[in-house]
Amino acid sequence: MALFLKASCLSPLDQKTFLDLTSHDIIVVLKPLWQTKGDTAKKLQGRIKIIFGFAIVGEYYNGANPALWQDHLERYFSRLPNHHKIQHLHSLPYTRLPKLYASLNGHSWMVAHLLHFNLPTVVRPSGPRLARVEEFDLEGKRWEVPWQRVKNLLPLSVPLSDQAVALIETLRRQHNYPFVFHGRDPDKPLSDNAALVFLKRSFKSYDTTVHGFRERFQPWAAERVTDAFEVAELSLAHKIYDDTQAPYQHSSLFEKRRTLMQNWADFLSKNPTTTHENPIIDQT
Repeated sequence: MALFLKASCLSPLDQKTFLDLTSHDIIVVLKPLWQTKGDTAKKLQGRIKIIFGFAIVGEYYNGANPALWQDHLERYFSRLPNHHKIQHLHSLPYTRLPKLYASLNGHSWMVAHLLHFNLPTVVRPSGPRLARVEEFDLEGKRWEVPWQRVKNLLPLSVPLSDQAVALIETLRRQHNYPFVFHGRDPDKPLSDNAALVFLKRSFKSYDTTVHGFRERFQPWAAERVTDAFEVAELSLAHKIYDDTQAPYQHSSLFEKRRTLMQNWADFLSKNPTTTHENPIIDQT
């Protein structure tokens, strides 16, 4: 993203000093992208907003944040055509995931362990791949993901199921390298496409991506758990509160997320032949 920011932004925004930049300059940068790559333009706007936010707090920029979206830039871009088509990543029906989960448990490769951990935690793929030993509190059954590896650039506390804790404990007994899921070079993590390549080669009958695991978590929660939407969305680290609601929501619902994640891990650990049952789990 740093290289993308440089290529996309520096040329137009370099024409002025930082203090003189306005919303018009942000529009000049985003408009060409918005026409064909709306998702990329929105991500870029978010990063620029964060930069201006830090600058305002540090008194390097005066006035309102020119890159705000809600009730600001959205008023302009909502009038423009957006020809970008959303391409959904391949994902399995969630009823097939226990069979895949069981199959992964039979592999000794580190990349299989990574996927075996990724499934019950539903964190974006880069989170587990770069996980370091010191991020885990196994006694408290929680994993602290640094903000640098979280999409919304906020630190994320992930409740760990018994199954996830057991896996990390096993790997800790096997090695003492800095990265839990290390690559061929034990001082480095697995490569960013190792998991996808492994899936495609070893599980050809499963038409899915690593990110597709996350996509199946919400349908499972919606169908099998009562009143779980908010807890499930927070488990996926999705933003569910707008700028007006956010200041009044001070809880991450960690304990409710812990219960939900344990239920999810238990579902994945079921005998694959029993996963068509449809129990209703009460989250209240």
